[in-house]
Amino acid sequence: MAKKRPGDVVYVNRNGLYQHYGVYVGNGKVIHKTDKGVQEVSLEQFRRQSPTYHIKPSYKPKKALKRAKSRLGEKSYNLFTDNCEHFSSSCSSGFKHSSQVENFITGAAVIAGGLAFGWLAYLSDRD
Repeated sequence: MAKKRPGDVVYVNRNGLYQHYGVYVGNGKVIHKTDKGVQEVSLEQFRRQSPTYHIKPSYKPKKALKRAKSRLGEKSYNLFTDNCEHFSSSCSSGFKHSSQVENFITGAAVIAGGLAFGWLAYLSDRD
């Protein structure tokens, strides 16, 4: 595992369902976003039973850490537009991004398209 630096993005897998993201502060602390807001917690609290964590090195770790600290106490949260991955990516790069949300939307669109196609085929067979 790569060595983590203050300002790097860390994440853990939650039961194989999703990844939870935060920004490593140093001294075993992480700033992360939950539905309760942006808060600083210990790495152990952040990991919550996950045996390992992963690191995404930040290009400008000092800037990422400054952005994360400036958002402490922020209360907004939206699963699709302002979640932990959006928070961490915006701290690290300056841009909000969530590959998990994008993958979910893409998957939902494929399913919806398949259902629509199936429904149209069903309707055309009724004639």
